[in-house]
Order: sequence, then structure tokens, then C-alpha cells
Amino acid sequence: RARMGDDAKLPLGDIGSKLLFEDDEIRIWELRLAPGEVSSPHRHTCDYVIVDVAGDKVAAKAVPGYPSEYGDYIEAPVEQGHTIFLKQGSVETAVNVGEEPYRNVLVEFKATARG
Repeated sequence: RARMGDDAKLPLGDIGSKLLFEDDEIRIWELRLAPGEVSSPHRHTCDYVIVDVAGDKVAAKAVPGYPSEYGDYIEAPVEQGHTIFLKQGSVETAVNVGEEPYRNVLVEFKATARG
């Protein structure tokens, strides 16, 4: 169990709920969040694409103790099939701030991974 101290940081988890596929070049994740549910804190170590599958509103929230690429909080409407490319580096939690179950598919490009 993590405890907060001078340099203590929360342990980071997976970027998705379920790993669907992995080879030498890509990793494909599915993320499912019930309304109000928050994902594990996670770091994006590769460039990636998110494809919205279901839901109505989702947010990304910075994790205390880690630098934030996009600010402390960003919220967006969910549009089925909407696709966005994002650069590696952010440390965050995903939050379903909507009233419907949220689901996305996320593809990580391993060639861009930071060592």
C-alpha cells in the first residue's frame, strides 16, 4: 500500500482494463469504466491512439507527484468512433464523468517507447 511522503509516488497500473493484443510493434488495450469509476493511475510510455467506443463524457486527471502533460484536468464529450493521437509522457487517471458506461480501445506504438 502506497503512503505519501516527501518523494512518495502512487504506484502506477495498466493503461487499460484488459490487454487485447500485443506483438513487437503495438499493444492494444480496452478500457471500460462505469459511471463515476476512475482508472488506475498510469503512465503513457508510448505514443498512442484512443478510439471512443461508448459513453457520453470522459476526463483525464493528473496524478499528484507526477508532471502533467495536459494540465491537472481535461474533460471531453465521447463520440463513438472518434479517434485521437496523443504523445507519450502523461501520467493520469481516466474518469468516467458521464452517465453512461465508457469504453475505448487504445493502441500503443511500442517503437516510440521511452526507456
